[in-house]
Amino acid sequence: MALVHTFEFTFELGWKTLKDYLSYSGIKKISLPRDVIKQGFHHHIIADGQMWINMMEDRNLMAHTYSEENAQKAVTKISQEYHNGIKQLYHFFKSKMENN
Repeated sequence: MALVHTFEFTFELGWKTLKDYLSYSGIKKISLPRDVIKQGFHHHIIADGQMWINMMEDRNLMAHTYSEENAQKAVTKISQEYHNGIKQLYHFFKSKMENN
């Protein structure tokens, strides 16, 4: 499913961009997605840290197992929950760019 692959790509881009931003802001020595998410939540960059942890765990499952049932569950979670978390991070970075 295209939505699932797009989500996987977007999640990876999101947490890695967050990692780069944290590093730029002086928060070094974090490289694992879970640690990046925790720091992003701690510094009020992402609003819902648990949602991002759930995204990470689901992304890992989606990348290694495939079934039609799991794909449908993933589509529901992506469209009803995860979209909002990704959109919130996008707006954070967009506001940073507009203020520079």
